[in-house]
Amino acid sequence: IGGWYNYEYTLNSRHIAAKDSIIGYEINLYTYEGGAHGSHTITYLNFNAQTGEQILLEDVFTEGYETLLSDRLLKALLKHTKLNSLEELQNEGFLTATNMYPSKNFLLTSEGIKFYYNAYEIAPYAMGPTELTLSYEEIKDLLKH
Repeated sequence: IGGWYNYEYTLNSRHIAAKDSIIGYEINLYTYEGGAHGSHTITYLNFNAQTGEQILLEDVFTEGYETLLSDRLLKALLKHTKLNSLEELQNEGFLTATNMYPSKNFLLTSEGIKFYYNAYEIAPYAMGPTELTLSYEEIKDLLKH
């Protein structure tokens, strides 16, 4: 293959502080296959320290949580961006191709639940990733425990 071909794939992972008896794990992936820019993603995983089982959103929230949690995440996004409406968010590039949704990419921290949206998930690449944290107090009515 000629010198013009440039491909990069870098994968790193680390243990990250999480809540109580939960093991948090962060996976960083960078890929470049040519073009204007590479792609960087972060993936969070949560594990029960006693059983080793992965903790999913369905394990954390009561049945039917999706709509209420989406509404609270939308409010958090408005606060994060200092905007006032969905229309303003869309004018800035957020949520033009999707509605707000609870990301399955989350970390259970001591302060609350961090929802992480990589570039392109709820906003264009130029906006970068979006990180929203909801305190346990804000979502206590949706939590199983």
